[in-house]
Amino acid sequence: MWSFKTSCKILLVVGLLSLSGCKDYCMDSVFIEAYSEKFNSWFLDTTITQKSVSSSIGVSEEINVDFQFRDYGDSVWDDCDNVFQRLESKGDYTFNVFKFILRIQFDNFGEEDGFEFSVSYDHFRNLRNLYQSNYRFVSEKTNTVNPIKRLTNVEIGNQFFEEVLEVNFNATQLASEIKTLYVVKELGIAQIILNNGTEIQLLQN
Repeated sequence: MWSFKTSCKILLVVGLLSLSGCKDYCMDSVFIEAYSEKFNSWFLDTTITQKSVSSSIGVSEEINVDFQFRDYGDSVWDDCDNVFQRLESKGDYTFNVFKFILRIQFDNFGEEDGFEFSVSYDHFRNLRNLYQSNYRFVSEKTNTVNPIKRLTNVEIGNQFFEEVLEVNFNATQLASEIKTLYVVKELGIAQIILNNGTEIQLLQN
């Protein structure tokens, strides 16, 4: 049988644990605001509506791109009266000669690790060969099957770009499927490499 003194000690410990579990959740607002300014520079230029596509096999075409920006307003609150916005920037690419569609998206969720890039790729435009991946800028977490890396000083089409995201689709098998693509700040997808080695470049009109 527990004594009264022992029971009081147990209740005190339980009470302290309960209080510690109710600790306020406060995010690092200084970090989020500073990182948001850096991350938001990746957002796509919505004035770009067309791109010229050229390839190493001599095939070329003009494609329409749909770049959109959305501000969801105040979306994240913590217990320290901090409020953060969610911002979204995405781009859809539909090709004619090369039979695939692509979507890239940058999301600022207003959280400490809420800075994310994601990509979706469909080879036959029927959602049966859909490949996806994502990359978190702060923790650098990515999809293990289709990993994404952040690179610096990359040359694409005789131009150097300071920061580029490289997406590797390791699950693709057909020769005409995408093996690697490169995404540049503001400009979006700049280069695509197929499994058969064909290089496709997307230049702004």
